[in-house]
Amino acid sequence: METAASLQVDKFDNLIKNRGMKVLWERALICSCLTDSGQPNYNCIHCKGTGFVYLSAIETRVHVQSLTGKNEPTEIGMTERGTAYVTSLSTEIMGYHDRLTFVDFSCKLSQVITFDKDGKSTLLHKPSTEMLGFFTDEIKNYYIYDDYELTEDCRQITWLNSYNKPPEGTQVSVLYYTRPTYFILDVIHELRGTITDYKVTESTFVELPKQYMIKREDFIYV
Repeated sequence: METAASLQVDKFDNLIKNRGMKVLWERALICSCLTDSGQPNYNCIHCKGTGFVYLSAIETRVHVQSLTGKNEPTEIGMTERGTAYVTSLSTEIMGYHDRLTFVDFSCKLSQVITFDKDGKSTLLHKPSTEMLGFFTDEIKNYYIYDDYELTEDCRQITWLNSYNKPPEGTQVSVLYYTRPTYFILDVIHELRGTITDYKVTESTFVELPKQYMIKREDFIYV
């Protein structure tokens, strides 16, 4: 028999499914490279020194509220690190450092990459949805499929033409569109539930959807 609490859970789940924001949810695991002191191997090929690896992404939806942002000083200027609160479906339990990618939104990112002798770049920090500009000693216009192409995972640039291919080791600054990603920073209401005796002979415990604090993944400049 459905109780008042379970009906409320179903109502909230339906709201998230119909009106929530679409995300790709990656569940975080501590990388096996961690030492006894809890420090990651900064040369680890799996976690790239972050200490976390991720399971395959799951497409789901979350309810988002209280988007905020603040400016914090960094070595190269100012960076905005937004925070927000999200509520997941009652059937999905998220955890610390899980990653959420908001697939219906775009943001810009600039970084420095280098090219090897075959014209393949080092990794982009995030998958590119569109390359916007290149800079070495001057701003240059290159065109996808004419001058270069992106690898299947959109994390590397492969040069197609030998006549304008950047020499091996050349540092190139690039600007591109990507999807904003957030990490789960805190579980706000992990112990979130209610006991109801509405229209039932015995009190029933119902676990409610959980809320999480998320913070935008830092853009790392090397």
